[in-house]
Amino acid sequence: MRKFQMGTPECGMMLGILGALIALMILFLGFWRTAFVAVLFAFGYFIGAVANKGEAVKKVINKVFPPKDE
Repeated sequence: MRKFQMGTPECGMMLGILGALIALMILFLGFWRTAFVAVLFAFGYFIGAVANKGEAVKKVINKVFPPKDE
């Protein structure tokens, strides 16, 4: 997929549009509401994209709070 390959004009255009959209959201919604939308988007993406959610959550928790025996 050429659109998502870094360094291509298509990727630059998509990221430019994304940046403009985020800037407009911050202007019209404010920073905290925009951050809230981003968090909800990330949460929805996680639920939809990760097959084994239990294992993924364990990995994140172990990275943030490493077990004491390591």
